[in-house]
Amino acid sequence: MAMRYADVLGEVFGVEDGTNAVGALAVISDSSDIKLFSRTYNVSDVGTFGQAIPGFAAEDLIMEGERKRILFFTENGAYRSNIGVLNGTGAPMTITWARYLADGTMVEQASADLPPWGNVQLNRVFAGEAPVEAAYIDVWTETPGGAFMAYGSVLDNQTSDPTTVLPQ
Repeated sequence: MAMRYADVLGEVFGVEDGTNAVGALAVISDSSDIKLFSRTYNVSDVGTFGQAIPGFAAEDLIMEGERKRILFFTENGAYRSNIGVLNGTGAPMTITWARYLADGTMVEQASADLPPWGNVQLNRVFAGEAPVEAAYIDVWTETPGGAFMAYGSVLDNQTSDPTTVLPQ
C-alpha cells in the first residue's frame, strides 16, 4: 500500500494556502516496514524547485551526547546554505551547533531551544564569512533523552534549486 499527499498540511491538517505554515511530521506505526519520503517545494516565476528529505526511524536520530557533522556548506555569489533541525521527541530540548570553515577554524558555537516535536531552519548560516566553500557544521544535544535530526540545504542562488546534505 502507498499513499501520497500533494499538500499534507492542507489535505490532512486543513491548513490553508498562503499562511506561511511550516512543520515537521511525526508518523507512528506498529510496522517496521513503513517507508516515508518528503518533498517540499515552491512555485515561482522561474519554475518549480524542490527538496527531498527521507523519513527517519527513531533509531536513526542523533541521540543525546552524539555529535554529527554536516558537510558541503557554501556561501558565495552562486550558492547559499541553510540548516534545519527537528526535535524527534515529545519533550523540549536544546540543540547545539558549531560552525567551521574548511580549514577547521571554528567560527561560532550556538544553540536553539526546540519545543516538543518542533523544528527550526537557520538561513544563510555562513553569510558573515562569505565567500566560503567546504565549510561544515557539527550538531549535538546534551538534553537528557534528546533525539533529533538535522540536515543542510545548499541552494543555487539563481534557480533556488536545493541539495539536501544529511549528517554523517
